Amino acid sequence: MLDQEKLKSRVFRFTVISVLTVIYFIAGKLSLNFAFLHQSASPFWLPTGISLTAFIIWGYRIWPAVFIGAFFVNITTAGTIATSLGIALGNTLEGVIALYLINRFIADKNIFEKPLNIFKYFLLVGLLSTMVSAIIGVTSLHFGGFVKPGNFFPVLTTWWLGDFGGALIIAPVFLLWITNHKIEWKRKKIIEAFVILLLLVATSSLIFMGPAFIDIKLPSIIERYPFPFTTFPLIILIAFRFSLRETATAIFIFTLIALIGIINGSERLAHNDPNLSLVNLQIFTGIIFLVKMSVSSAIVKQRKLEEISRKSEERYRMLAETAPDAIITINEESKILFCNPSVEKIFGYSPDELNGKNLTILIPNHLKNLHKTGINRYIKTGKPNIPWSPYELPGLHKNGNEIPLEISFSKFNKNGIIIFTGTIRDITDRKNAQNQMENSLKEKEVLLREIHHRVKNNLQIISSLLSLQAGRLSENNFREFFIKSQNRVKSIAIVHEMLYKNDNISKIIFKNYIDELSGYIAESYNAENIKINIIAENIFLDTDIIINLGLIITEIISNSVKHAFNGVKEGIITIELIKKNDFYSLNVRDNGKGLPDSFDVNKTGTLGMYLISSLVTQIDGNLEIKNNIGTEYLITFKVQ
Repeated sequence: MLDQEKLKSRVFRFTVISVLTVIYFIAGKLSLNFAFLHQSASPFWLPTGISLTAFIIWGYRIWPAVFIGAFFVNITTAGTIATSLGIALGNTLEGVIALYLINRFIADKNIFEKPLNIFKYFLLVGLLSTMVSAIIGVTSLHFGGFVKPGNFFPVLTTWWLGDFGGALIIAPVFLLWITNHKIEWKRKKIIEAFVILLLLVATSSLIFMGPAFIDIKLPSIIERYPFPFTTFPLIILIAFRFSLRETATAIFIFTLIALIGIINGSERLAHNDPNLSLVNLQIFTGIIFLVKMSVSSAIVKQRKLEEISRKSEERYRMLAETAPDAIITINEESKILFCNPSVEKIFGYSPDELNGKNLTILIPNHLKNLHKTGINRYIKTGKPNIPWSPYELPGLHKNGNEIPLEISFSKFNKNGIIIFTGTIRDITDRKNAQNQMENSLKEKEVLLREIHHRVKNNLQIISSLLSLQAGRLSENNFREFFIKSQNRVKSIAIVHEMLYKNDNISKIIFKNYIDELSGYIAESYNAENIKINIIAENIFLDTDIIINLGLIITEIISNSVKHAFNGVKEGIITIELIKKNDFYSLNVRDNGKGLPDSFDVNKTGTLGMYLISSLVTQIDGNLEIKNNIGTEYLITFKVQ
């Protein structure tokens, strides 16, 4: 399969080279009909245009066709094998160098679609690469004895300008028609093209063939007038009305008619010297090429930009017309330039009612001055007075009511004038839903506060009953039992009391809570000689955690007050809560006599120690008891 592909490729290349060689040979022989100064130097060299077209389309691989074709054109005209090989080498290098320069400095698929590219093509291909062929060709003829020293530069100039004309007049026509051969004109465009073409042919024929074919004697002032320039307006018109392809074709038609006229004796470009006439024609058409093709290229580029802009505006308008949000565009004077149909749904005005009006018609009175100063400030400083991202502002409905809006702003510069566009959304439904949610949350917050209040009151009643009962007991053990129970209830009641009073109804600051709880416990035991230190940052804890910690601390403080400070003048209890990474560390310690050496937390049967262990387990914590200087309880638990 691969061999077949290679075979097909080789056959195709051989066919292309063979056909191109024949075409080159025929074109060369035709062009030498214009060789008035020297039989090998034509002021109009058609093969240059053909070879450049082939090089640009097929690349360097077609060089044999140019070399062989050029060799046979010259060996059958004049000179020797050596001079013909030199000329063939020069013609081949002309195409190779031209293609290299195009790839190196233009590097654009569409060579003629930018004015700068046309200038580069004119300079690098039209002037530079053609000079290579002329120098090598004429030098070969000179050393072969076919060009005398005194005739060297005239022949060189003629040869060079002949290739120059082929590069600028022939190659662009071939390239542009090959790359874009479709004609998609409507009837009106076809008629316009036919009329302009007819005018161009008639004008060019009158200029270059009129005196030769019409038996009239023109006044000398008219004979001296530079009539070829009268074709400029027509070619400019073609550049404006059509594409680069038609502009290049018009230049080619003008050149062809001029050639026919010169052959038939026209002296419009030079008197009694056909070669000079053809040389002047190449210079003239070269100027036409540079000017007209540059103009046409600029027009094509502008046309494309306008088409892109038109399509962009169409897409914008289509999106704007179907957008659910209102879109309004204004100028620097706040005059409404455009608005989509959605403005009627939001503001009550139709687009026809708003277009041309001042934007302040949609702004409440108390914001109109702010809008005016904001626009003026932005125009002067470029700084907005409100955010341009979605921003909530009230608008004014046609019925006079204010409506809540969410507005996003943007701007662009058009012909030096700042244009502002706003995308406006009616957020009435959102605001209503938000208000309902806020009212619902307020109701729930009131309800929760009421619950906390009632729970606190109920727990306070229980605590008071336990206090009353403890006051009637004479047995210390029973009395202590009621005091501990009262303290436990109080630790929970304080939580609900703080939740009821605080703005946050789900979290409590640990330090504030422990400060109140520890003071109550110490007072319940009349522990005047005991000082309680609390070390904690403003750490917020959830209700469930704070209740468990409160009960734990209640048991520890109660045990310390009862057992730790017998015989101690001043006792100190320290409560410290520290947060490290994802863990809390609660440390409760005293400077009392400590626990007995035989103490084992797992074997003690007291209710207090049992509660401490159980509550630590509930918060997924870890309990460690140290018996150094006094007793230290270290509880660690993870942040929830």
